Amino acid sequence: MKRCLTSCLLAVLLFAGAAHAAPMVEFPTPAGSREAIVCRPEGAGPFPAVVFNHPSIVDGRGVQGAAARGYDL
Repeated sequence: MKRCLTSCLLAVLLFAGAAHAAPMVEFPTPAGSREAIVCRPEGAGPFPAVVFNHPSIVDGRGVQGAAARGYDL
């Protein structure tokens, strides 16, 4: 029962995040350029900033693969 509830909750969270398309931006780095996903809450702000920099997760598995592992992209 607990496993079923956990699976259902995970599915709801994943599909809820899929409805919102976050914009991709590109910025220069010393090694070339990098892409990033910008996730911003609705409203006027101000908002606290969170920077998550772990390129191997997205580069190696793609955005969908990272989202499937629980990352809220």
